[in-house]
Amino acid sequence: MKYLSIFSLSLLMFWACTDDSKEDLGGNGNNCDTENVSFASDVQVIFNASCTFSVCHDASTPSAGINLTSYEGIDAVSTTLLLNAIKHEGNADPMPRGAAKLSDCKIATIEAWINDGKPNN
Repeated sequence: MKYLSIFSLSLLMFWACTDDSKEDLGGNGNNCDTENVSFASDVQVIFNASCTFSVCHDASTPSAGINLTSYEGIDAVSTTLLLNAIKHEGNADPMPRGAAKLSDCKIATIEAWINDGKPNN
């Protein structure tokens, strides 16, 4: 019974963390603002919702040694590896693991931040 409860809670967390609303998806494509992307307000929020839950890329159990809970952790990841993983391209493992690809708007937000020099803002 204990394991069933843990499993059920894990599934609930997984679905809650990967559910994209219409606004998150960029609606009809006009609502995705990639101007003046902030690490703290935009990028870290995406990683926190999609990548940093237990046994993924959190501080205590960073899968593949990748900790995405801080600017320093994200900045340490190869830009090519990071983009290939979230775009499901190249030789990188598609991320989030076992989930749908991030929305186009979220990927564009991360890419805009990278193209802006990955500021810690």
